[in-house]
Amino acid sequence: MDFEERLEAHDTVIAQARESLWNEQPLAKYTRHVPFGYETYIDEMTRRALRRVYTPTGTYIRYAPDYVVLDLRLHQSLYMLEYKTYQRPLRPYGSHIDEIREKANDPSLTPEDISMWEESAYDHYKALEESGVRVAVLNWVPHNKHRVVCDFVEKYRLLRRGKPAAAGRTRYANVGIKSARSLSQFLCEEHNLTEVEVDPLVDSLIKSLLPRLPVIKS
Repeated sequence: MDFEERLEAHDTVIAQARESLWNEQPLAKYTRHVPFGYETYIDEMTRRALRRVYTPTGTYIRYAPDYVVLDLRLHQSLYMLEYKTYQRPLRPYGSHIDEIREKANDPSLTPEDISMWEESAYDHYKALEESGVRVAVLNWVPHNKHRVVCDFVEKYRLLRRGKPAAAGRTRYANVGIKSARSLSQFLCEEHNLTEVEVDPLVDSLIKSLLPRLPVIKS
């Protein structure tokens, strides 16, 4: 997938999450899901210009998480929310997954346990976390048994950094999602909701996204 295809997939997940989750009860009553990041409120011309700005300020703006989520009952649960999509799982055999297992010292890893993010984005979220900012990542991973996982950055393990890229080329990192919660579990636990309230919303999200953003075989 090229950049425009990844951006379209990213926007599809956000739009459907708004429709299936955040605009539905009880989340619509109890939470506010507010645009924050570079891809959600900055115009296209400015975004293109910012891609060539490599100062710390430019990096912060490019990789700022997509949304802020505030629970009106539980102010301490305020967090920033980033959306990620990954549809092309690794093959279950071969040099790539063998190298990841070796680097992670975990021979039990399977393609279902692995996602892929921009390396600089992962580093930025970790830096925010280390400064005390709560950053959660909602990751659409149709090859995973949950289809969509969501958790704070500390639960996503960096498995393998990308190889050095040519100038101007984005580097990606393999990220472990084995310890991340399902989206249903995350919403129940972070917003004090029940499975009866949350599961139908997440099911609706998954059923809407699967036909449009299916697994892409390598």
